[in-house]
Amino acid sequence: MPAVLQVRDLRTSILKRVSFTLSAAECIAVKGPSGAGKTLLLRAIADLDPNQGVVTLDGRDRSTIAAPEWRRLVGYVPAEPGWWAETVGEHFREWQAASACLRKLGFSEESRTWPITRMSTGERLRLALAALSWCDRRSCCSMSLPRPSMPLLRQRSNR
Repeated sequence: MPAVLQVRDLRTSILKRVSFTLSAAECIAVKGPSGAGKTLLLRAIADLDPNQGVVTLDGRDRSTIAAPEWRRLVGYVPAEPGWWAETVGEHFREWQAASACLRKLGFSEESRTWPITRMSTGERLRLALAALSWCDRRSCCSMSLPRPSMPLLRQRSNR
């Protein structure tokens, strides 16, 4: 399979050189103790923090893509996503369109009225992934951004 994401010698002032290739339908987990640089790595791939190295997505070098466009293509979901409205439903322009993808992630119709503060960490992460990736944002999500080619998820560790 051809590489979808290729990272070569990616580094920051803190992060040591990292290289890997990720093919279509492949998933990797970045593990390590607290403070090892897992979040720095994901933020560097998403180009949210200063970094050096080569990162390509579907053969396109990150250096040839404007930063806002790259960040739309490589979506980053932090361990605790930020929320700008009080309820789940307020995060989607067209609830009917959004509810189909949300049902696939285990959200019921009643979740529309749930306060964000009522949701578990896992539910909030699934909601963030739906908003980032699985919903057609042009029609159902309150942010009008295209679906990213490479979602990056930062899961909080229990350790």
